[in-house]
Amino acid sequence: MASEQQRAILFWFFCIPIRSIIAAAITISSLKGIYELSIVFSIFAVYTGIGLLVKFCASAFSQIRRLPHSVDNPLIQFFILSNDTGNFGGPVWWQFPRLVHAILLLCYAAFALGRFKFAYIFSIVDVGMAIVFWMIYFCASLHVEHGST
Repeated sequence: MASEQQRAILFWFFCIPIRSIIAAAITISSLKGIYELSIVFSIFAVYTGIGLLVKFCASAFSQIRRLPHSVDNPLIQFFILSNDTGNFGGPVWWQFPRLVHAILLLCYAAFALGRFKFAYIFSIVDVGMAIVFWMIYFCASLHVEHGST
């Protein structure tokens, strides 16, 4: 199991660069009008987006079954918390971001296949949202760790 610091390093030096490279390739293929490459990226986005939606729903429904024994606020349980363990051994904090990521990928795919000129913006927003969600998680973790005042 990776430590919190190791998972942060993996996020910043693996996840964000990979997303950024994909977003850059999507942007370049859109701006250069390489529709064939947009189709390839769209297929990847549909596959990944559906997978993320399935994972989100499976985790959410698993949590709903445990509601009476878990937390006071069912919205927090449904949208944020997850029993899942991530690929690097830590708890999954990205339950709601998983949904946002899936929606952005599916929107990109739909708009790219429809030849919408600015479909690539969804991929750029996805990278930005990943960073924002991580910052929110990090700040919330610090707040909990140091106690609220």
